[in-house]
Amino acid sequence: MTYRMRNILIAVGLAVVAALLTVFYVSNYKSSVRSDSETVRVLVAARDIPLGTLGSDVIGEHMLSTQEIPRKAIVAGTISKPEDVQGLIATQPIYIGEQVTARRFGPIAEAGVRTQLKGTYRAIQFKGNPSQILTGVIKAGDHVDVVASIKFPSEDSQKHFSKVVLQDVLVLRVSGDTNSQASVVDPNGGDGWIMLRLTDAQSQKMYFVYANDDWWLALRPGLNDANSPAPSLIDDSVSILNAGLGGKHAPKGRLNGGQ
Repeated sequence: MTYRMRNILIAVGLAVVAALLTVFYVSNYKSSVRSDSETVRVLVAARDIPLGTLGSDVIGEHMLSTQEIPRKAIVAGTISKPEDVQGLIATQPIYIGEQVTARRFGPIAEAGVRTQLKGTYRAIQFKGNPSQILTGVIKAGDHVDVVASIKFPSEDSQKHFSKVVLQDVLVLRVSGDTNSQASVVDPNGGDGWIMLRLTDAQSQKMYFVYANDDWWLALRPGLNDANSPAPSLIDDSVSILNAGLGGKHAPKGRLNGGQ
């Protein structure tokens, strides 16, 4: 084979390789264009999904809808079915029309008390001495009543009235919690704190007695709790003395001319 013939063969070979590469590139490009122009169905927010919304509520309240979009517009991590958020909670707000991605949700445990707040419920925290908040007894998940001693008609008054101002309030957390299940006694006997779930109206009432008067927590039974009939909504020294001890210890007569 002459030198000239060898060069010709090399040139022809290179031309064939270039042609094959060109065909391969064009074929891949057309395939990519077709793929990008295809539409796929994705889940988007049918309405705003606030921070702290449970995945079960997202599903149950139909907060998701399907929408067809070009494949190239898919956001990384977009969920494929509503069940993907079951057992999770929204850790970021999602706005109407947005694709719903897994990164916007997280385990419920990471959300803390937010999972127990909805509608008019609020979380509010108060300090109290160990006797007031039953340190070492009350734990997260218990229900309590709030008993208050209120001065009337003013803070300078010597007249006091006692009243159960709130009933059946859920305890969200207590000081000393290590696992949100049990409270720990402060070895130094100092004030602790308790976090309660109250409605917006209840929180206003609770703050008033906290800031101005004496208050105490009363632990309710875990099962079959009930409230006593209350013919008198408030008590003072007269009503307590008139009530007597009840049963066999009841006094023979009543004060203030009562029979």
